[in-house]
Amino acid sequence: MSSSEALARRSPFTGLLDRRWSTPARIVAALLAASVLFAAVRLSLGVTFGSDAYSYLVSAARALHDGTFAHSSYDYTTPKPLELGVAALGHALGHALGVFGWLAALAYVGAVTAAASLAHRLGGGRAAVFALPLATTLPALVKEGLSADSTVPYAACAVGAAAIGAGRPAASALLGVGGFLRPEAWGLAAVSAALGWRSSAPRERLAAVGATVVPPTFWFAFDAIASGDPLYAAHAIARYDAVSTHSVGLASALGSLPAHWIGWPTLALGAAAVVAGLRRDPFDSAVAFPIAIAAGLALELATGLIAPSTLGRYATALALFTAVGAAVSLAKLGRHACLAGAAAGVVLCVAFTVTADRHATRIAAVRGRLASALQTTIGPQARRAAPPGRIVATDRRWQGALALYSGLARTQIVPLDAVGRSVPTSRVRAAVVLRGADRVGFFPGLTFRGKVRAWVLYAAGSPTVADGSTQP
Repeated sequence: MSSSEALARRSPFTGLLDRRWSTPARIVAALLAASVLFAAVRLSLGVTFGSDAYSYLVSAARALHDGTFAHSSYDYTTPKPLELGVAALGHALGHALGVFGWLAALAYVGAVTAAASLAHRLGGGRAAVFALPLATTLPALVKEGLSADSTVPYAACAVGAAAIGAGRPAASALLGVGGFLRPEAWGLAAVSAALGWRSSAPRERLAAVGATVVPPTFWFAFDAIASGDPLYAAHAIARYDAVSTHSVGLASALGSLPAHWIGWPTLALGAAAVVAGLRRDPFDSAVAFPIAIAAGLALELATGLIAPSTLGRYATALALFTAVGAAVSLAKLGRHACLAGAAAGVVLCVAFTVTADRHATRIAAVRGRLASALQTTIGPQARRAAPPGRIVATDRRWQGALALYSGLARTQIVPLDAVGRSVPTSRVRAAVVLRGADRVGFFPGLTFRGKVRAWVLYAAGSPTVADGSTQP
């Protein structure tokens, strides 16, 4: 354990700027207030969930209604235990979308708070102040936060654990929670246990081992019960690759990281902080954790567990560590040179993220409008067009949303990518597609039934528009 981590042992609330604000009640109040603000932003954009979030909501609803977690072979979402539990709680309370949206807001705020906490441990109050805007505007965090993706709470857990210190019980608890969100947390928990083993008490070692062993054991058992395949998560990407017509090269995915997920100045300053950390104390969790995450991503890419097209999303935790490193680098610049220059560096970093953040917000707003149209018009129409046992094809990113808003069984919905390949075109009774894929010849036997916003509906039978009237 490093000297800075040893210092963190004496103050459990190392991430706060002022000790007067370091009572648990005030911390919780601040987190809740900030999450309310972010939740309000999400609500103003409409329902902005990503494809994974919708799949969790559908799976949880089926579990509560039918008592089964059975999955469709065309559902490429890994059933993450913690998020399924939150979705089930939301359904039980009668506010599934609201509860899941609250989790997304709390995770985003928690990630920003964790970044400020780690920056405070490494560079003091000035670094924490710099970390707040850098983390808040980090494109990876904004994009995935608006999508309610599991990578955001995982990033909060990983960075929060680094702020507390490797091997500490609270750090082990955070990484244990992260292990129910993302498999990458299992390896990170093992790294944390190894780093803190010598200086830890027996109870702390037990907690560290538990964080490493319990989540994967539960996950494999859950996958086996839910799908009959203990390696369901590992096989999901292979199933998708078998039908996917979209591919992104690794070089292209790596090239998009600086501009679209992190920001060039933030990346440069963050890399400089890692180099400095390696020279000063390579066993500090603030240095070892991001290196371990990067190594884990490389391993997943090499083994095919993740696709290059999803690299930016899975690198959210790494991007958050980079933002912390940039804040620490700027804080040191302010101490040794000019505070105004350091502040200008923060402004420059934020300026390089504005375009990506604005694009993410626009996409979220479009997604909200599409979800509204799916819920009010297209979804019910698709259900009437496809009786039980019949197949409906749609964009792979909207399979879960269509199932949630239409009431169609998840096994009735297949991705457009699979039609004509693993799914015979003749089996498709209806198609819900986005503009650009609305070619009538692609769906023989189906006719245009109408469109709402960017959605286009094809179905067997006489041509009608989306409100049910006959198309002239």
